[in-house]
Amino acid sequence: MSTESEGIGVVICCTHSPNAIRSSLQTLLESAAPKVRVLIVDRTATCRRAALNPRAEILEVPPETSLPSMRLLGTRYFDDIHVLWLGDYVVPTERWMPTACNSLEEGYGLVGGPVLNGLSGPAFHEAWYIAEYHDFCPPLTTGPEQSVAGCNVAINKSVVREIQSLPLDDRWDFLLFSELRQSGVRTLRHPDMTVRLRTEIAFPEGLFQRFYFSRSIAAQLRRSNPALNLLLAASRLLLPAILSWKLCRATRQKLTVPWWHLGPFLGLISLVWAAGEAVGYLTGVGRSMSRIK
Repeated sequence: MSTESEGIGVVICCTHSPNAIRSSLQTLLESAAPKVRVLIVDRTATCRRAALNPRAEILEVPPETSLPSMRLLGTRYFDDIHVLWLGDYVVPTERWMPTACNSLEEGYGLVGGPVLNGLSGPAFHEAWYIAEYHDFCPPLTTGPEQSVAGCNVAINKSVVREIQSLPLDDRWDFLLFSELRQSGVRTLRHPDMTVRLRTEIAFPEGLFQRFYFSRSIAAQLRRSNPALNLLLAASRLLLPAILSWKLCRATRQKLTVPWWHLGPFLGLISLVWAAGEAVGYLTGVGRSMSRIK
């Protein structure tokens, strides 16, 4: 049976404000087939009052719910259909939905694509975009068996069933997707499966978000041996230099502003990144998961 006849579900997790979702809803519901169902998983308790598109369905969750748990709850909402995850801070392009549907019908389990920078203004926006999405900003390698981003992924209904059976936890999407790939799930990174970053982030908030995210990742990777965690935390002293070199190599063909304008911001982001990982290895996740947007 085709995707068109079965329908398709889109999960958008609202962690910022309803205004960040309006453009995505317009693209998905006003120009897409009527079989598309959009679910907003809302931990801000603001979406029902925001007069969003009446076709959008809303699932309210407690404010402390983590982003990975919100995505899992949204995935459980749908029954036996393909499900797409979309960040509330990105807007899909015109070819996004057709590309997702066609690729899923070809049998791929996970389908993703580029994340474009739609922000303009201070150099910090460019630096933050590069730090967060350097693995997904074009030009990038496309094709089978490539990694995909949790804010821009289509999930085949056969994989949806597997995800729905998982316990509710805070495991990040890249760890989940890595396990799925190792279990034999076929992945595809398609150049037309493109979203555009739209939500601007203030300089202090961007640093806090980087710290929370880095801490949460390290907490999920920490070991049971305290001495080993201490060693891993100490090794984060080398991370700023390694990250700066990695970002320079990964983004030298992707910049829209001169590198020297971004250097100070990338250096500061790298320091915060390293600090977050060190704290995560030493003390665990704390309240970081509920603060990540």
